[in-house]
Amino acid sequence: MLHIATEQAAARLFQAEVPDGPRPLWLLNVCRTSCGFCQRLAPTWELLAERLARLAGVAYWDADSLPELPPELGDVRATPAVFALVPPAAAAPNAAAGGDLGVPSSADG
Repeated sequence: MLHIATEQAAARLFQAEVPDGPRPLWLLNVCRTSCGFCQRLAPTWELLAERLARLAGVAYWDADSLPELPPELGDVRATPAVFALVPPAAAAPNAAAGGDLGVPSSADG
């Protein structure tokens, strides 16, 4: 599981792993250590990462260490917030090309 607590780790995820990596799907959990719901989700998230290791990338975004989220995630108002990131190459043929990482924008609903 990729733990994102630095700008370098965030850049790695959004500039290399998601758009160009070998995995067709990334699951991202944005959490805070002070969040009770996040603490309760943590063991399940670890198990998910273990069971999906060969099928999908699983990442944990530490919002306490790195509170500024990338614009691709939109406005996260509460934690935990779970996202499915689909690389453009793995997206459906009619999906938008370019910087679209499969995360709906606020205009998409």
